Amino acid sequence: MRKNVAILQPVVPDYRVPVFQALHEHYGDAFNVYAADASRDGTIRMDERAAAFVHPVTNRQLFGGGLVWQRGHERELLAATLVIAPGSLRFLSVPWLIARRKIAGKPTILWGHYDGSRAWAARFRNAMFRLPDGYIAYTHTDGDKIRRIRGDDRVWVASNSCVWRQECRAVKLPGQVPQDVLFVGRLVREKKPLLLVDAFAHAVGRGGIPHSARLVITGDGPLRAELETKAAALGMADRTIFTGHISDHEQLEQLYARAIVAASPGYIGLSAIQSFAAGVPMVVSRNEKHSPEIEACKEGFNTVFFETDSVESLASTLSVIFTDSTAWRHRRPQIAEAIAGGYTYDGMINAFKSAIDTFI
Repeated sequence: MRKNVAILQPVVPDYRVPVFQALHEHYGDAFNVYAADASRDGTIRMDERAAAFVHPVTNRQLFGGGLVWQRGHERELLAATLVIAPGSLRFLSVPWLIARRKIAGKPTILWGHYDGSRAWAARFRNAMFRLPDGYIAYTHTDGDKIRRIRGDDRVWVASNSCVWRQECRAVKLPGQVPQDVLFVGRLVREKKPLLLVDAFAHAVGRGGIPHSARLVITGDGPLRAELETKAAALGMADRTIFTGHISDHEQLEQLYARAIVAASPGYIGLSAIQSFAAGVPMVVSRNEKHSPEIEACKEGFNTVFFETDSVESLASTLSVIFTDSTAWRHRRPQIAEAIAGGYTYDGMINAFKSAIDTFI
């Protein structure tokens, strides 16, 4: 009987494509992904490069979008030798899928976070860790916790990444000193880019940021027009650059090469890995419901935290970065090297291969 593996995902954004492409090249047509073409709010869309191995499903939103039932290709998912599904309680269809596959004697692995967004769900999350035949965790910290709950070693760690190991390097541009403040991410309320515009203007107004420095905002989303209006109202229009969404690594590398610091005014995500891979430190909101990538943020080494939702604290932290800019520039190679050792596509791919090969 032909063995195959199916990965079920909410959507396949551009930063996931390299991992899935590598797995498709390794396992051939025995590897397939099932996902919707866009997230609920439309800010994350299927990358066109994934068309060769992604089969469409529908994410049916329930109870205002708080819960999801994925529909489509049920026969293929039940028949697959191995399925890797989202490890989130939001996906009500996943326990149903696991139960049906257990009856058929077929293994299922979950892939996800340890912590959810709601404390009341902790008891159910623990059951979700035990229910599947294995678990792929986002971080080493999560992996250790899930092993203790499961009581076995069928837990693999695929530290979330958006860079290859060879891309982890501190790039220098001839004749240029890094001076930009960089934001990379979706322009949505949860990321709090408006707070960053306010703080940047505040720091400029009191002389904490040099006249030659710019605020570069890379990404798209529903807040773009409001951000442009705010920058103009604060007199920062000529110093605030909106690049739109950029996924090309070389273009992003150029942006990071010009940045003395990157900022996460709201919850942090993969932008942390991207920034550190380029050797660029970050200023990060201290008390947010951060994504697992917060594990890579080491205070005093690659990260300086500011008080959440405080324009004054963020402005002061940005000013301190500029005051200590020489020390931060010299540390860039060490910051990039630390990411190369633990948060790369290479590591993710190896973890997935190890998990898959255990069952097929």
